Formats: sequence, structure tokens, C-alpha cells
Amino acid sequence: MNISVYSDGAKIPLDLAVGQTIQINWTTTDNSLYSPPSVTTRSEGAVITFNGYEDLTIAGRAFLNTCKLTDKYIPTGKTSVVWLAKGFGPIRSEELDEKGVVVPGSRKEISAILAAP
Repeated sequence: MNISVYSDGAKIPLDLAVGQTIQINWTTTDNSLYSPPSVTTRSEGAVITFNGYEDLTIAGRAFLNTCKLTDKYIPTGKTSVVWLAKGFGPIRSEELDEKGVVVPGSRKEISAILAAP
């Protein structure tokens, strides 16, 4: 089992304007509970663009005003789009290739809701 802890730099401001791009940087500490136990720390970052709000229906539920973000991770350069829903967090994500096209088979989204806020 691995447990990851992120520093405060991983926070995304809540006051971004549509189309605004920011860079955030943070430290990730991974704690491995496997034998032998270990702790590793690494610096990470992302360039995040707030794309706006979208209404989605996933797993039979309407999610209104989801927050759509595009993240380009540093140093890997991997780009993804994520939709965040109030009270749920991430409900859908997709990877993008170098040209900004969705990578086939990369979509991940919730499939069932066991309890709702």
C-alpha cells in the first residue's frame, strides 16, 4: 500500500477567470508500506488552464456547472482534462496527445454513485 501526501502548493485557486492559466508547484511525499517500508519525496508542478463550466450527465446523475481544467504536468509534459463537481471532486478525466486530441481509451469517469451529498 502506498500513501501520497501533497504540499500546500498543490492547491488550485478558486478565483480563476475562464481562460486563465496558472502554474502551481508542490512536493509529493510517497510512503510505501511494503517491505521494506520507504519514503520518497519529489518536486512536481502543473500548468493549469480553467476552461470554464460544463453540465455533464454521468452514472445517471446530472452534474451542473462542473469545473473543467486542462493540466499539463511538469516535467512529464503529460496533458489531461479533468472535470470537477461540487461535493464529488473529479468525475471525469481524459488524456490529450501532443496535438491536443483525446487519446483513445483514456477517458476515466465515475461509474456509480453509492452515496451523494
